[in-house]
Amino acid sequence: MKKKTTFQYDTQTFNEVELSSKKTLKKAKEFLMDNSDLEEDEILYVVKAFENGNGELIVDGAYYGVDMSPLTFLINSKDYSEHVFLAESLSSDALIAYLLSNKKSTAEYNLYVFKVLYKNFKLCEIKSFYGGANDLVFYIFDEYDKEFNRHGEVLKRFGTINYIPSVKLFCL
Repeated sequence: MKKKTTFQYDTQTFNEVELSSKKTLKKAKEFLMDNSDLEEDEILYVVKAFENGNGELIVDGAYYGVDMSPLTFLINSKDYSEHVFLAESLSSDALIAYLLSNKKSTAEYNLYVFKVLYKNFKLCEIKSFYGGANDLVFYIFDEYDKEFNRHGEVLKRFGTINYIPSVKLFCL
């Protein structure tokens, strides 16, 4: 009997935009609105990150679609690594309101907006809208391993590295 070979593939859609115009928030809002009808196992995320005057990272964000996010995140700059702790949003409208509530101009921070299909403990699909003024890299990991005090597998990386990554990233 001949053995049947099966294949599987991942679908990933990205839209990278520089955050130098006022249209950026409008496009990010459109992305959220287009993706706000969530199916089972889909999650929407919004993360904002910027470097302060000392080069330290300031990161915050929110998610909607599940009670507890199954993924962990890290932002890495030339000099710093920062864990990303996200607040749970109660609705997609609240997530859009969070996106539009910015204390800084969009030209000063990085924005990561993405929709994830996370099924059977696996990242199956990701659609994203991201970009920014800072030279930052955003990592998505599977669950944090508390026993070994380290991140799991890197599932996705947003951003281009124009520098040697911080050793701190690999020592977590």
